[in-house]
Order: sequence, then C-alpha cells, then structure tokens
Amino acid sequence: MPPAGGMQCPHRVRRWLTILIIAVLTAVIAVLTWLMPKPHYWALDFNNNLWAPANLLMHGQSPYYTDSFFDNTETIWFNAVWFPPVIGLLGPLGWLDMQLAADLWFLLGFGLIIAIVWATQRHERVAIPPFAVLIVALSPPLLPHLQYGQFGLLAAFLLLVAARFVAKQRYLLAGLLAAVGLSKPQLALLALPGLWLASARLGKRRGGLILPAGTFLGLALSTLPLWIIYPNWIPDFLRALERNLPWLQPTLFTVLPMWLGPAGLAIAILVALGAFGLNLWLWWKYPPEEVLPWSLGLTAVAAPYIWTWDFVLFLPLICRSLLQQRTWIARVTWAVGYALCWGLILGLRAFTDDSDCWHFWMPWFFFLLVLAGHTLESRFSRAGRQPLLRHAR
Repeated sequence: MPPAGGMQCPHRVRRWLTILIIAVLTAVIAVLTWLMPKPHYWALDFNNNLWAPANLLMHGQSPYYTDSFFDNTETIWFNAVWFPPVIGLLGPLGWLDMQLAADLWFLLGFGLIIAIVWATQRHERVAIPPFAVLIVALSPPLLPHLQYGQFGLLAAFLLLVAARFVAKQRYLLAGLLAAVGLSKPQLALLALPGLWLASARLGKRRGGLILPAGTFLGLALSTLPLWIIYPNWIPDFLRALERNLPWLQPTLFTVLPMWLGPAGLAIAILVALGAFGLNLWLWWKYPPEEVLPWSLGLTAVAAPYIWTWDFVLFLPLICRSLLQQRTWIARVTWAVGYALCWGLILGLRAFTDDSDCWHFWMPWFFFLLVLAGHTLESRFSRAGRQPLLRHAR
C-alpha cells in the first residue's frame, strides 16, 4: 500500500519544478535587464516617490520636500505623492546610490510576480501550466509598471497575504499588511473595506475590532521613522499632494466627463458605487481568498485615481482564472484576447496622442476575458459548469 497522500507527490514535484523554472528564467531576464543601459525615465516613479524621500529622510531632512533633486522647471512634475508607510519602512534605501536602489526595486518587482503566481497556485492547489506563465508575463500593465518602478505589485501581494491571514483569523497580521498597502491608498480602495467586513463576519466583534486596530498600528509603526527624524513632515506632504497636477487618467471619471459633461461624471459615480456595493456583497458571501482577486479587479473600475501600470491588480484574478480554465478553447480565447489587447494598445499609440487616459477600457477587457474563458470552460470541460466564485471547502 502506498503511503497516504503518496499519489500527490508527482503533482508537488511538478508544482515546485514549475516554480523553479519560472524563478530561473525570471532571474536571467532580470540580470540581463539590470546590466543593460537604462534610459532617462528608468524607475522614474520609484526615484521620485520612494528613493528621493528616503534619501532626504536618512539625511535628517523633510522627506516630502524633494525640490532640491530637480530644477525649477521639473519640480512641479515630480512631487513625491506616495504615502509615508512605504517611506518609513524602506527608508534605508535612501543610503544607497539611486541607480542601485532602482535596480533592486526592479528585481523585487520580478520576485513579486513569482510570489503572486505562487500564492494563487497554492490557493488553487494545482500546478500552473506554462501557458498561464506566458499570459502573466505578457500582461500589458507589467511593462510600464516595471519600467517606472511602480508600487502595484507590492500592494497586490500584501493584500493577497492579508486575505489569507483573515481567512486564518489572524486579524492583527492582516491589518499590519493592509497598512503598508495604503502607501497608494487608491489600490486598497475596495480591498480594505472588504477585509474589514470579512473580519467582522468571520470573527464577529473581535475580528471587526482587531483588523482596523492592526491597520492603525501598522500605520503608526511604519511612519514612526518620519516622526522621529523629521517631525514636521506633514506640511510638505500636504504641499506635495496639493501640487499634484490634474492628470488625464484611464478611468471613467476622466473620459466620460470629457465626452458627456456632467452626465458623464454622474455615470462614472454610479458605476463606482455599483462596483463598491458588489465588492462588499462578495466579501460578505464568499471566503476572503476567493474574493480578493475580484476585489482588486473591481478597484481598477471604481478608483477615480489610477494609472495603466496599476492594472497589475488584475494579475491575481488572471492567474486564478487560468488555473481553472484548462480547455483548449478557453486558452485560445485568452491568446486571441491578449493579441487583440496588444493590438489596441499599439494602435492607440500610433493614432492618438498616446495619453494614458485612452487605456480606460483595459479593466473591462480583462473582465470580459475572464468571463468568456469561464463560460467556454464550463461549456466544453468534462467537469461541467463551475461557479465563478466558490464557497469555503
């Protein structure tokens, strides 16, 4: 008789072999990219929003008064607008050379992609196929995210882990991680209320109190270095936010008012409220780990302030869908969909002013791919129709 669970060994070997292959290929790509000459915009957002404030803080100066890093014509364009938790936690990066710090942040981005794939694979308990790895690697938001050194991958991973902690009723740890995710609060716009609601549902009064307490504790601990080294940082932080320009962003809050005036703004608000309500309903009805990928995807629709690179929030939902959709017709749908997505992006770049706002359709397109793949999988799979979200097993 084989030992209990012995039949799972080949599956576990395949899973870890897949992870190892992904890690090795990612490391090779990362090192090659690291060694290549960088254009002037390399890791621009990381340098402006994290390294420059951290450098100032480590030298006893106001972390949000970054004017000294740029000449007068550039200052208004390069305000530091990431919130203080990430600066307090990663302040030691300011001791490093700017290029070295940017390269390390870039390598962290690749590591976070692996971590998100691994976390989703572990939840689904199946080995991720090479096709899914390819689709994730070709996700359009990843390129600008890595290029500019953005924060979305870290936020998505922290919120994924926070959802797992809520499911295990470790509400304090979940709150601590959620606090770091608030370094770009728009990325946690739907996830944080959902985590709190799930905590209250699973842990009753205890969970409903401990998670926000953990979040406030995380905010206090992560901002403590700012209070100790430069206590008067808040006026410069508010000044930086005030000087942030009214950019044209890829949201309904930008494009609909451009096309329809006040009626467009009203429609955008109604869509956002609908997404917020659907998000809370999902968190109340389904397990936290099951809902979190959908919550991040809905954030890309509901947030009034978001960028194309922030659409990496869809990666957990894309991974989850690809692990569940294994028929050839579902995979063809994803392949054709991605080809069309890249074609639209290149077409917009060629025939428009290439403003970020023209990518407003991308979240809706990703949702369409997820739903189309699920519908075809249910129609042609031997397993029959499967629910979009599953209750606790």
